[in-house]
Amino acid sequence: MGELKDVFRKPYEAARSIIEDVMTYGRAGIDCTDIFSRAYDIAKKEHLEDYFLGHGDGKVSFIGHGLGLEINELPIITAQHSRILKEGMVFAFEPKFVLPPYGAIGIEVDFIVRASGLERVTTNSIDIVQL
Repeated sequence: MGELKDVFRKPYEAARSIIEDVMTYGRAGIDCTDIFSRAYDIAKKEHLEDYFLGHGDGKVSFIGHGLGLEINELPIITAQHSRILKEGMVFAFEPKFVLPPYGAIGIEVDFIVRASGLERVTTNSIDIVQL
């Protein structure tokens, strides 16, 4: 509630850039490790790599995961596991930053993999909404 604290503005913009990048780059035939690497490079360029996907012991190693019959399915979008996106895969993409002691900020968007690109299935705006 209220205005977003200034400390979160840069990480929010980085998360938004990561979403925009995957929407441009992602499609069937792309390796998930490449998507992760591009996202990490954006975080690093903004000097936010220490806060990317968590901080300290709470840091996770993936930026996205498949959706289907189970909440977490393949593909797992991580630097460690090479997996080629195939048409029809569905995944949640969740760039986030954790900034102790302030909290966390991130964006989640769900996609269906198509041959020509990613189809965004979450229709909500990724703009900040102030309440």
